[in-house]
Amino acid sequence: MLFAPYFIDKKYETVILPIFGLPTPFHISTIKNVSTSIEADYTYLRINFHHPGALVGAKDTASFQSPESTYVKEMTYRASNVRRHGEVSIPSTNLNNAYRIIKEVLKRFRSREAEEKERANLVEQDDLVVDHAKGSFRLKDLYIRPNVASKRITGICYYICMTVCMYPFMRLSIFPNS
Repeated sequence: MLFAPYFIDKKYETVILPIFGLPTPFHISTIKNVSTSIEADYTYLRINFHHPGALVGAKDTASFQSPESTYVKEMTYRASNVRRHGEVSIPSTNLNNAYRIIKEVLKRFRSREAEEKERANLVEQDDLVVDHAKGSFRLKDLYIRPNVASKRITGICYYICMTVCMYPFMRLSIFPNS
């Protein structure tokens, strides 16, 4: 049976890694980056963590509740690339799967965090009030290019929609007399 040195919980965005044989959970936000490398007969999975004292970029604001606590800076796991007799697959496939899944969860987490920051900057707007007393909306001074006829015809929205449906290659121009 293959020993997988990791477990990744996608739902709670947690990576459980063994430290001295004990499963230790790490939230995906504590992971800075993940890399894999192949040297000779071994594959290495290197996981770098955020820690106090690291150079922080202008856009990163890392704050730690207790900077004097002990933090893990990086962890490296090694697996063989050689398949031994009786093994179903190469042991390094576990590390390659871990690398792929951690990268996927990191990407999803970072995109969600960026989206939440973007939403925090949005301003609430009032609902659009449509005045039904004025009738239907029309686009004036709107011309179609290339000209279907020899002269320009000022049209209404219905005419334009029907023409565009009939001639989808046409380009609309909203600049009058151009």
